Amino acid sequence: MKIAFVTDENKGLESRISKHFGHAPFFVIVETEDGEIKDVEAIENPYAGLHAHDELVNFLKGKSVQMVVSSHMGEHMMDAFDEGDIDIVVGREGKISDILDDVIEGDFEEYDGDLDEQEEEDEISKLRKDIESLEKEIEEIK
Repeated sequence: MKIAFVTDENKGLESRISKHFGHAPFFVIVETEDGEIKDVEAIENPYAGLHAHDELVNFLKGKSVQMVVSSHMGEHMMDAFDEGDIDIVVGREGKISDILDDVIEGDFEEYDGDLDEQEEEDEISKLRKDIESLEKEIEEIK
């Protein structure tokens, strides 16, 4: 199985999971077989910041990725992965090396296509904080 971890850095298994899926500059793709690591490859995300949902799904499918692991992910991106038949694991943070065994062993909850009410509220709250942060940055630039 090939698993793509969304990261802010290109440090292989020592890369940290990105807190913002859409802007993450890298994917670390870990290929596993029978629970063992077979290969690790870090690649640039050609769609970072572009909101190119379908293109990103097709790009990762072209790399034979079967699962994506991220800290957070918007509902539209989750739906695109679901339609593209790529499994999604959200809510993971830290270094890949620290969570890899759990992911390989399936010790996680996959996205089932629906956000519950609390997850929706959390996502909205996160987006509001992102907007506030961007507004502050824009004011500082001005």
